[in-house]
This record gives sequence, C-alpha cells and structure tokens, in this order.
Amino acid sequence: MKIIQSSYDSKQRVQITHDDKVLLTVAPWYGAKLTDMKLNAGREFHEVLWPISDSDLESNSWFKQSILFPFPNRLKDGQYHFDGQSYQFPINEPEVNNQLHGMLFNAPFKVTETRESDLEASITLAHEYSGNLPYYPFAFVFEVTYRYYLSGFSVGFRLKNTGKKRLPFGIGWHPYFQIDGVGVKDYIFSAGELEEIELDRRTSIPTGKRKPLAHSVFLLNEHILDNAYQLTGEKTYVLKGPENLRILFRPSDSLSYLQLFTPDGGETIAIEPMTCNVNAFNNQEGLLTLEPSDSYDCEVQIELTKEADTGQ
Repeated sequence: MKIIQSSYDSKQRVQITHDDKVLLTVAPWYGAKLTDMKLNAGREFHEVLWPISDSDLESNSWFKQSILFPFPNRLKDGQYHFDGQSYQFPINEPEVNNQLHGMLFNAPFKVTETRESDLEASITLAHEYSGNLPYYPFAFVFEVTYRYYLSGFSVGFRLKNTGKKRLPFGIGWHPYFQIDGVGVKDYIFSAGELEEIELDRRTSIPTGKRKPLAHSVFLLNEHILDNAYQLTGEKTYVLKGPENLRILFRPSDSLSYLQLFTPDGGETIAIEPMTCNVNAFNNQEGLLTLEPSDSYDCEVQIELTKEADTGQ
C-alpha cells in the first residue's frame, strides 16, 4: 500500500492507495474527515461511505464523518459547570438553543506520521489546542489515526492533556454509511442488548428515562431514526446492506453509547459511536476527565464481509 499527499487551492488531501486504486481519502484541512473509503469483501472493493464533496466540507453538511470533541451530540443551552466554574459554548443549533458536536468538526489537523507496507497503511493527524477559548480553557493535543489493512479498517483517537488542570471530555465519531451508492431503505441494522435513551422530542436532550431492548433489529424501511442508545451487552453491531454485504463494527468498550440517524430521503444512515450520553457535560453519564499529562485512547474497528448466497 502507498500513501500519497497532495494539495490544491491550499486544500490538502492524503490518500491510501493499492494497485493504483484509491482506498481512502482524508481532508486534514477540515476536521481530518474521511471523504471516501472502499473496503474489500468477496475479492471486490466496495464504497462504504456517503460521499463528501468540497462544498459539503465547507458547509459542514450533515456533519459527515466528523470527529466529535470535547463532547459528541448535544449540550443543552451550550452551558456546563466543571470544578466550580460555569462555561458557555457558542450556540450552533439555534432553533433549540443547543451546542452541537463540540469544536473539532471543522478544525485544521496536521499529518504527523504515515506508515505503509505491502499489507497495511496508516495516517496519523493531530490538532493542537492551547486552551485559549473561554468556553473550553483546557489545553490538549487530539490525534486521529486511520489504519487500513486488507481485512478491514480502524479509526483510533488519542487525547493528551497538555494543560495544567484536569479536563472534562467525551469523544464521538459521525460517519454516514451507504454501500456502493445504494440507499439504505432496505438495509438492516442489528445489535445485541441496548438501552434506548428517551430524548425530548423538541430539544433532543435526554429526559432521564430509558427502555431496555433485549435484541435490536431495525429494518430501515420501517424506521426513521434519530435515537440514542447505550450498549449494555456485547459491544458489536452490524449494518446489512445490498448483495449480502455486511459492515461489522467493533468499538472499544468505552465507546458504549450510540446514536443512529437516518436523514430524510433514505440515502444513508449515520452510526455514531460515543463515549458518553447526549448532554453528558450536564448529566455526567459517561463523562470522562483527564489529569494533566495523561492520555486517553479508544478506537472503532470496521470490517466489510459478504455472506454466502444460500438462494433462499
């Protein structure tokens, strides 16, 4: 595998290629987002992400493939309290007065390391923050590593506290999936034991109520999803798509929260692993803290497989 770095109009691209085929593309200049990715199953490569154009990046359309930090999802009224101090994030969901998805989704990253071999390649990118903003005065370095290997893919996150006081945080990822351009109306999402987190219909903030689901199978032609869950059993889940193709997700144990979202039109589904609940800076559910000089890691592994066609 090879890694190619290029730029035009000051917009850098980094790609992993194999036999002249582009397998993965990253846009460091806008949130280190993946803009396309192919995975291999049944000796064929298949597109697995909802495409992102440059205009999508610049408008942050649907938060496609965004890295979510210092919290995923919503912060009620953009406000939180930590270690005796009160803070106010800018509101970017004005219709319900929430802050949505933190502060890294459009941040510039730098490529800090690349590795390549015949069997795999990886790209590590970092964003360094001095703690200069009043609503999050906690210095850090945030790294993301995209690792591609012949049997799958992983995205790893590393946070290091470079300041002098402990910091509160949660981490999430906001990828949208669509196999080979085929809309998801006939896809099936399945997981093990979940608790569905009830969200207020107007604000999408948790009400405090939960509902256990012993085994969760969502036929996407029957469900419109914008729901939050916590995985209480096995930390794996599956998206079954066309032609017996299945995307298998294996998140770190700490990524036990999950948001599922299907935009209108049936084109795609967002499957969003999170370390904490919606509004965690206020309800404390899954909220993490990191002491000065300490680091924190988590990752999601993804594999594309093809089931045998039984003819039934």
